[in-house]
Parts: sequence; C-alpha cells; structure tokens
Amino acid sequence: MCIVTNSPVPVEIEINKVWVIEGSGGDDVNQNYELTLHCDGEILGQEGKGYWNKDFSGTGDSEPGDHTAAVIPDWDSEDGAHCYVTEDIDDDAVETDLGDCNSLDVELGSEGLSCTVTNTVFFEGIPTLSQYGMAILALLMLSVGFVGFRRFV
Repeated sequence: MCIVTNSPVPVEIEINKVWVIEGSGGDDVNQNYELTLHCDGEILGQEGKGYWNKDFSGTGDSEPGDHTAAVIPDWDSEDGAHCYVTEDIDDDAVETDLGDCNSLDVELGSEGLSCTVTNTVFFEGIPTLSQYGMAILALLMLSVGFVGFRRFV
C-alpha cells in the first residue's frame, strides 16, 4: 500500500524598504522601522491558527533578501493565500506608502513575490533670519512705530 501526500510548494515573499528624504534636516528622522507581514495562509517558521504574522525590523533602506518569508498557499482555495504588510510610524514627518504590499495574492504554483514599502520624509525647518536680517527687521518695525506715533499723536 502506498500513501501519496500532496502539499503546496511554499512561495517566497520579499519585502523591500526604501526611504526618500526630501529637504534639509532629514537626518534627524529616526529611520528604524518595524514591518509586519499578515497572511491567512501559513508562514513557515511561525505559529498561528488560521492567521499568521511575521515581523521584520531594520534601519534605513533594506538590502535585497533582508526581509523574506515563505508562505504556503491554501490548497483548498482557488485564490491561494492573501497577505498584506503593515508598518507603524510615530513621526509626523514620515509618510508611508505601502504600494503593492497592500494586497499580495499567493497562488498555487506562483513564483516568488516582492513588494516595496516606501517612507517619504518631508522635513521643512523653520526659516530663520541672519543677524543682519533681524537688524533690518528691527529698524523697519521701529520706523513704522515712529510713523504711527507721529500720525496719531
């Protein structure tokens, strides 16, 4: 008697992380990040019952292959498994674009999947005047005060 067991081949998902810093002062932004891959199909090496998560963390841009997970598509579903990525950001200067990481369909027989999470930093410092600009502004305010005082007294 032979027992034949069929099981789906795991599909590799690679999550890439990119930082885009615009303007001066962007180096002050904390570039540490934590990404979470959520799937309704089994993620190898993780524990779950019907729903699996895997966390990734790093600093700055990720290198290819830094954040990968093997997901087993659902054998009984035509659509395989559905996955998505989340990221928690506490900094108001950072805007997260999950792009194609919002919806990853892991189908039976599919090749490796990849997606990119992009964080854009909009840092606009408060414009300041030099000491000469401040002196000119003080003289201008003083002259407006003299004109107003002379006109209304």
